[in-house]
Amino acid sequence: MLAAALVASGVAITLTDIHGRDQVTENVHALGVDRHRLVVAQQGLVTKESETQAAYNEVQSVESSTATNQAGVTSANASTAAADVGIFVDGTSLPTLNTCLTGVFQVLDQIDVGQAGSAVSELVNLSPVCSLVSP
Repeated sequence: MLAAALVASGVAITLTDIHGRDQVTENVHALGVDRHRLVVAQQGLVTKESETQAAYNEVQSVESSTATNQAGVTSANASTAAADVGIFVDGTSLPTLNTCLTGVFQVLDQIDVGQAGSAVSELVNLSPVCSLVSP
């Protein structure tokens, strides 16, 4: 009976050992699959990171170019404004005439859309500027 118990214990231990080894083999295989997936994911991440860096560099370039262009526009506007101050035709300042005419067009637009009250108010505000147009 002891021999039968020892044989039964040996069989149980052997079966447990075989089952355990199968589990380890399955886990090692699953780990290999997971490692492969991780490598693929890392490669994709490196590619995306490279694309993101390239896009960032492009944005930086556009921002730099925009800042340079804005500085040029600001400088040109300042030069134009300085040059406009001294433009006269028959004793009339063209920048002043431009301001008066722009205001008159705005008043006409206000009248056109039915805002007569604000048009009259605008004309009152324009009268000092427009009176400077006459030599």
